[in-house]
Amino acid sequence: MLNHIRFSVKIGMGYGIIAVIFAVSVGITLWQSERNMGIIGNLIEHRSPTVRSLLMLSNGINRSIGALRGWIILGQDEFKAERLAAWSEDIEPSVRRLRELSESWSDKENIKQLEEIGSNIGDFSKAQKDIEDIARTMENTPATKLLLEQGEPLFKTLDSALITMVEIEQTLEANARRKAILGLMSEVQGTLALALANLRSYLISGDENFKKEFDRAWTENNEHFKELSDKADLLTLIQMQHLKTFGEAKEKFAPISAEIFKIRGGTRWNIANAWLSERAAPTVDAINMRLNLLLSSQIKDMEKDQAEVKGLGLRFKMVEWTLLLIGLVLCVIAGYVITQSITAPLHDAVKAANRIAKGDLTEIPESSRKDE
Repeated sequence: MLNHIRFSVKIGMGYGIIAVIFAVSVGITLWQSERNMGIIGNLIEHRSPTVRSLLMLSNGINRSIGALRGWIILGQDEFKAERLAAWSEDIEPSVRRLRELSESWSDKENIKQLEEIGSNIGDFSKAQKDIEDIARTMENTPATKLLLEQGEPLFKTLDSALITMVEIEQTLEANARRKAILGLMSEVQGTLALALANLRSYLISGDENFKKEFDRAWTENNEHFKELSDKADLLTLIQMQHLKTFGEAKEKFAPISAEIFKIRGGTRWNIANAWLSERAAPTVDAINMRLNLLLSSQIKDMEKDQAEVKGLGLRFKMVEWTLLLIGLVLCVIAGYVITQSITAPLHDAVKAANRIAKGDLTEIPESSRKDE
């Protein structure tokens, strides 16, 4: 078949075959590389940034909660600044980035979860701001507010009435009965002060032992006050007026102290902590649940892409070795065929020339070839 082809064409065919093999190898390599780069690009541009943004959002939420707790407990401005930094540096940028990345998501459930997270983030922001605003105000501790606004004025009335009664008593002529009256007044005054001290301690600590001590002191105060009231005929007119004032204030103070104990012993004695538990914590739980779902989905997809890249890499390596082997075999075959088609007639021509040179003209070389 190659006998009718010129030598120059045969040599060109050899180079052409090599070029075709080279072009096919490069083409397959580029096609395989393009597949790899597509998956790697998706990992770099979408999967990894999504996972990173989800983790940054989770970190920002935890950071803001920690700062808010610090503000509630210590009231230092640095915690307010830290909370704001958590929002500006972690939460808000990560939410914006996730919304940008979600435009390329194909899983509608993931898009829905992100929309829910956005809604939860709004609720979380409002809850944190409300908690921060109330945490260091009087409204945050209603039991303390009740004591300061209503209990303390009544106590001052009680204490003032007793002090006046004692001062008047000290100006009167001393005798056994008057000394007994003065002693009762002192007992009433002492048990009242002890009761208030335990009430204040209970407000601070919530320790039930202080409530028990208050009840004991208040009971003793009631007993001493009754004894003093039974001996009211021994008091002066002014002392009786102050005794009446004391009794009226005492009646008003009793339900107030009971309400103070009720509030302080309940779950809403600290409004900031209550809101943290009732409003912020459930919202954080909802956000974390959805974040975990998104993370699981994205990590699963990322691992799938990584496995595919690894598989493509192995196939790519196998294809390259296969192409190399095929190319070598084809080059050897093409080289052999073309070389034979060139060297065989040359060899015949040399033999014929040698015979002619020796004067042998009996054998005429075949002339069926149409090449050189």
